[in-house]
Amino acid sequence: MSRTVSTPHVNVECGPRFTPAFNPPERQILTLQDGPAFLTVTEVSELLRVPQGTLRYWRHAGIGPRSVRFGRRVVYRSDDIRMYIESESSRTSRGEDPTETV
Repeated sequence: MSRTVSTPHVNVECGPRFTPAFNPPERQILTLQDGPAFLTVTEVSELLRVPQGTLRYWRHAGIGPRSVRFGRRVVYRSDDIRMYIESESSRTSRGEDPTETV
């Protein structure tokens, strides 16, 4: 026994045990506006566009945004991320040499 599954794009013949592939929704771009008070490592990684391994290294080296541990879970306060972004953007400006002293 087969059935026809209609989607907006394709008609697919399906057997009794087959279900169409799941299409996940489009990824949401994270912003700090009205966000949660705490962000996960994954969320901060996407927000700063750095790999999660880089965040782990920064935590180990004591650089990067401040993190908080809840047991084994590492989270970041959204205010700390906002301050980190502001400090990094004010530290260097486009076209200026960050090592040059005035």
